[in-house]
Amino acid sequence: MTVIQASGDVTGRFEIQLAPTVTSFVPADEATGVVPDANLVLNFSEAVVKGTGNIVIYKSDNTTFETIAVTDARVSISGSQVTINPDGIFASETVYYVQIEATSFEDTEDTPYAGINDATTWNFTSIYIASQTEEAVASGVTNYTVDASATASTTVTVNTTATVTITILKYAANPHPEIELPANILPGHFIDVMVDNPSAITWPAYVEQTYTDADADAAGIVESSLRMYYYSAGSWNQCSDTGVNTANNTVWARMTESEFTGSPLIIRGTAVTPPVGWGGTLFPEEEEEEVTPPPAPVEEEEEVTPPPAPEEEEEEVTPPPAPEEEEEEVTPPPAPEEEEEVPEALTEPFFLPLIGGLIGAATVIALVIIFRRKLSLVLKILFPRLSGG
Repeated sequence: MTVIQASGDVTGRFEIQLAPTVTSFVPADEATGVVPDANLVLNFSEAVVKGTGNIVIYKSDNTTFETIAVTDARVSISGSQVTINPDGIFASETVYYVQIEATSFEDTEDTPYAGINDATTWNFTSIYIASQTEEAVASGVTNYTVDASATASTTVTVNTTATVTITILKYAANPHPEIELPANILPGHFIDVMVDNPSAITWPAYVEQTYTDADADAAGIVESSLRMYYYSAGSWNQCSDTGVNTANNTVWARMTESEFTGSPLIIRGTAVTPPVGWGGTLFPEEEEEEVTPPPAPVEEEEEVTPPPAPEEEEEEVTPPPAPEEEEEEVTPPPAPEEEEEVPEALTEPFFLPLIGGLIGAATVIALVIIFRRKLSLVLKILFPRLSGG
């Protein structure tokens, strides 16, 4: 705290002015898992402005990592927040501490910040890096590819207007454990891409990551839905221009400057809807339901070969009563013909006995006549004299 006597005050009153203090550090003091390209942030108790002096970042062995003048453009102020953007990249699992000269910042009343002059007030440890590829790219090249496919399954292709250094890192785990990962990410693909001079690149930059079918299958992710996401401001966001080439197992993104500097990157897709019974060909969740919905086979079988179909066809083709109707029409019995020859009056039940009687009488008369003739002939033979007399 600084105490200043007010000038020009004849009453002899004193005015106490408090120096600005830091309310929080980002990363926090003694933080671990700090990403290699992390910015350093100080939040003050009041608005501050730049003074003069240096900010020095040291390694735990007291060697200097980077010195930044407070007046440098890499130091920016917004009200009570100061952001320091180092050029260098923190090494894997290394302890760093920060010192700030007392004249570097002051409040609007010109009261200076006390600064940091020890190795314990603000120190942190960087994250473990599984692999790191760093390459300087010359000025004025087109479609130059920095290849880290062997160590990080990643390539970066750029067009440059000035010399620039591209760095590709692979993390063994989520580099931002304080933020929950989105669902359905491809495991083992925590990648960081960095550039030391963004203005030296003609954006967008083309980033490509490879994966295996086994990776996607094991994660239960639809292959055709894979997309690249970047981290920024506490959230994971899908790149504006990203897609997948399932033929050669690559996920790509044409990244803008804000997306590229907002890395690290992850690959995310849509979960396969169980059950997965059709091998390794994957489609987005919605597509999968349309292409191979579980009940589809049952519906197709019922439509193609419905159980009642054969019975209906047999009844239509060979109905049982058909033969009887055809026989009656083709070969009618003779009874109708006799009925047609006999007058209707004679077919009535009343005349049937009469007709029978007449036929019987006629038969008797005929027999009598025949018998009489035969009898007369026999008498003539036996008694010729009688026949002559």
